[in-house]
Amino acid sequence: MDDRSEKSALNKYLLKKIISDPTIKFTIKKIKSFDMDSDYDSKKEFDKIIIPQSLDDETAEYLKTFLSNKSTCIFDKKIIKPLAVVSKSDALNYATIKKLSFDNKKAAKDDAQKMIEKMDRKYPGTNFSILKTMRNLR
Repeated sequence: MDDRSEKSALNKYLLKKIISDPTIKFTIKKIKSFDMDSDYDSKKEFDKIIIPQSLDDETAEYLKTFLSNKSTCIFDKKIIKPLAVVSKSDALNYATIKKLSFDNKKAAKDDAQKMIEKMDRKYPGTNFSILKTMRNLR
């Protein structure tokens, strides 16, 4: 998925660096913005889907799902999230240093993201603690 964000640019960069097998085919699907609830593979044409989701996005999505008692495809085995352990600011810094092409637009933050960001400023490591809890609950 390519939403022109720094996370998408970083995903593409890392995949090209990691996978050198010419038999593996990549298809980049351009989207306006990433939404976890959308079905990006409705035609079932992809084996795996790599999504632009950082640690901040992952923990906020989990918290929203947990608090609203809804189910989501957050644990779908078809979805790969290479940046799930990388903070949004680290992804932005790395993409900038590597001079990757991306739109540097500020996405609107929802209440869960604001709350986690505030907690992480006061208690550094909150995002990683939430991620660890997520993985333990799987």
